[in-house]
Amino acid sequence: MVSDVWGEWNQKSSHEMEGEEVHDILISAAFWKGVKELLAVSESIVCLLRQCDKGVPVVGKVYYAMFLIGEELGALKEGTSKQHLGVKLSAVKYEQISWLWCKRWEYLHSNMHSAGFVLESEFQSAEYGQD
Repeated sequence: MVSDVWGEWNQKSSHEMEGEEVHDILISAAFWKGVKELLAVSESIVCLLRQCDKGVPVVGKVYYAMFLIGEELGALKEGTSKQHLGVKLSAVKYEQISWLWCKRWEYLHSNMHSAGFVLESEFQSAEYGQD
């Protein structure tokens, strides 16, 4: 049994052309390069969001995670990311993503968030204080 919508779509001859277009997109190197870039940029952000959903105090962790995201963006710009080998963002993409990140980083760069980072026991070792 097939839905009426699918049956109507299937009767059109354009679906073969649409399928060819989808096929061409999926086998193009440019598409997969974009997918790699998207994953490289969004992975750290998704991890940060998941951490915020745990229901425990995370202000210090969010502050540090935002710092790490900034570091990763810089590495992606230079093509030197150890986490995402072979991914290098174009100058235009880097500027767009960096602008968004900077707006959030400015928001989080408050005394309260800094104190949350300093008071977070996970970050009270000597390696985090060396700037």
